[in-house]
Amino acid sequence: MKSGLLLLQLLGLSIAISWAIRNLGPRFPLPATDAVALSLVLLPPLLLGIALAWRWRSLANSDKANPQPADQAKG
Repeated sequence: MKSGLLLLQLLGLSIAISWAIRNLGPRFPLPATDAVALSLVLLPPLLLGIALAWRWRSLANSDKANPQPADQAKG
């Protein structure tokens, strides 16, 4: 259940980034340089990586705060 929710959140973030690039990108006059192109290409994966790392840390912290008994951990 949690993994499905995470995938939906990542899909929503990807859609939002794509929409912003498509609709808001042309409104900002950016110089056509290699540095600008590289930053625009690397920005979406960087944002998704930050989101995944944030999610991983929050899950790791919640597991430390609520440890399961040994008989329920193996499930």
